[in-house]
Amino acid sequence: MPREKRDLPWLAKRNGVYYANWYEPPSIVEGAKRPGRTRSQSLHTSDPNQASVAFASFLGQGQSLYAAGVETVGLTVAKLLDDYEKEHVNVKVTDKVRQLNAIAHLKAFFGQSQAADIDILASRAYAAARQSGDIGGGRRHSGDRAKGAASTIRRELNVLQAAVNHARRWKRLNGADPRLELPASAPPEETLWLTRDEVRALSAAAQGPLRDFVTLAYYTAARRNSIERLRVEQVDLKLMRINFRPAGSAVTKKRRALQRIHPSCIDTLKRLVQHAQDGWLFGGPNVDFYREFHRAAIAAGIDEARAHPHVLRHSRATHLLMDGKPPYAVAGLLGDTLTTVLRVYGHFCPDFGAEALGDE
Repeated sequence: MPREKRDLPWLAKRNGVYYANWYEPPSIVEGAKRPGRTRSQSLHTSDPNQASVAFASFLGQGQSLYAAGVETVGLTVAKLLDDYEKEHVNVKVTDKVRQLNAIAHLKAFFGQSQAADIDILASRAYAAARQSGDIGGGRRHSGDRAKGAASTIRRELNVLQAAVNHARRWKRLNGADPRLELPASAPPEETLWLTRDEVRALSAAAQGPLRDFVTLAYYTAARRNSIERLRVEQVDLKLMRINFRPAGSAVTKKRRALQRIHPSCIDTLKRLVQHAQDGWLFGGPNVDFYREFHRAAIAAGIDEARAHPHVLRHSRATHLLMDGKPPYAVAGLLGDTLTTVLRVYGHFCPDFGAEALGDE
């Protein structure tokens, strides 16, 4: 049975955000008949009181006036993001997870809103929805864990800005001029790391493949995805080297170092290579140790803030510098620049500030 056509605009909530909706009757456009359809406009808020005020303003302007503007501009935020994902993210981005998560959150909020409606108020409304947890979280997180941090929201809005720039380069905006406001950058946080005793406790709490992952993640200081997706051909047990850049992969700003195998990793790597499945050291391209790692870290008495795999990279760099290893050698291990290593970890060097202060 067909849905009853509504004569008046109505307010509805979708994905945690309020929308103004109206029915646009059939019409003739350039000699062609266009069927009737339901149109919607995001009110950019999840608060019912704010939505009531915004809906009243919408009614005051008249939905027909807005519909005319839609017809002129035409490009929705969802389409703008889809084009960006298809033509840029899927083609040029090596680690797509963050970009794709950002696109999902942005589409959940803006949906079929017009690209022309992206402005400062819309940017602030998105930030408020992410901060409150009305948008985001996915299947893993709910409640407070669904709330977006300021740095995350800024990164996601940067993805939207990049999508707008992409559409502008392809001349798809048709005169629209979307303008975003990015939240202020958060002050740099102190780098979190584990003591050597905590690393040992974590390794003891880990079982099976996770323990192998912990060993490699600590001694190589490589990023989680690089270790999870290691293949046999990347491990050279004769020359004692690991190449963290798979054959044919794109070169990105996150450089993957070619490094010597640490003695503590030799037995682990020999066993993993011997029992590799279809060439994968950890069983396949979709392995994800994040949640297992989190559970093992909590069981080892490590606090929530440090119960994530990347802490092992920070820990290795910290321990090496505390032991007096040259910062340029640590930079080589991490695949980072010397400037980055000194900025993030330099205060752990035994002689940090000594050159400036002298011996007095």
